[in-house]
Amino acid sequence: MKFENIAQPWQQQQQASVVIPTRSNNRFFYKHHPKNWELYYFDVEDTSSKTKKMTKKAIWLPDLQSHHETPGVNGSRGYKANPDSGMARTRLLDKGVTVLHPSQHDYLRSYPARGGQYWTSKFNDLESLVVSWLSLLITRLLLNGDWS
Repeated sequence: MKFENIAQPWQQQQQASVVIPTRSNNRFFYKHHPKNWELYYFDVEDTSSKTKKMTKKAIWLPDLQSHHETPGVNGSRGYKANPDSGMARTRLLDKGVTVLHPSQHDYLRSYPARGGQYWTSKFNDLESLVVSWLSLLITRLLLNGDWS
């Protein structure tokens, strides 16, 4: 393990930590109500014939919604660094909502950000988030000359 990029106590200047250029947000989990479904059409190649023929196949997929674990909101308790959404999850389960726990399904990712952690789904790649932030900064600069 290399320790060259970590500042030592006897050094005059410590190296700044690398964070993504956005504010921290709250942790979340996905939930699904039994009445929320979406119909999607996929192009499927027909393998039974010699010619490649594309057909559309309809499939019902669950419409997932995110539930943010903000302390004091929607039954969540605790504080920002360690929210407790146990009561909120229990209420959702009583209403028939399926809760997808991040520890069981491994879909949640955390990145260091300004003021804490930035939580996002593993299906969002960090590069696309950075591109959207850069385009927002350029738009702000062009419209009103403000970088903040």
